Amino acid sequence: MKKFLENAGIVLSIVIVLTLIFSASYVFAKDEPSVEKKSYYVDSSANDGYTERELGLSTKLTKKYENIKNSYEYELSVVDGNVISTSVATGNKESIYSKGDAKYIGEVNYYYYDSKYIIIVTENGEVYANIYKSNQSKMKFRKIATKNKVKNLKVTEKKQRFYEYPSVQLIGIDEEGNEELIKL
Repeated sequence: MKKFLENAGIVLSIVIVLTLIFSASYVFAKDEPSVEKKSYYVDSSANDGYTERELGLSTKLTKKYENIKNSYEYELSVVDGNVISTSVATGNKESIYSKGDAKYIGEVNYYYYDSKYIIIVTENGEVYANIYKSNQSKMKFRKIATKNKVKNLKVTEKKQRFYEYPSVQLIGIDEEGNEELIKL
């Protein structure tokens, strides 16, 4: 009788385990009814994480350049269509853009590797950018190829998922409101 009860207990445990396995597989493998996506179904999202803001263009800009040994503070200003760099400490003036058609200056921050660039917008809608980053003391401007005459600049920042800094794009806006991506 003892042998019979042991065998019955083993068989009963196997039946219980198999019942639990089959019921769990039925519950988790069951398909939920859902709306089937058709070929014309459009998934839209409102903003995609973009932030748009106007780039502050002005006739004066104060910059601070720091290196290991010392720091320099200088002021950039538009005077008679030329961009003049004035050292705050010594008062030395230097012309860094002397074509006579500068209207506004600004600075765009690309966030990675301390890459801020100084931008010049001219009266006839051309865009010039500093070749060197703002954390360097050198200044040399080159013309950026654009299709439209730029009146204003705006910056779009997209938050990155796995990166520390957002992705930044510089966009030029002409008088009619048309936008153009500007690559520095």
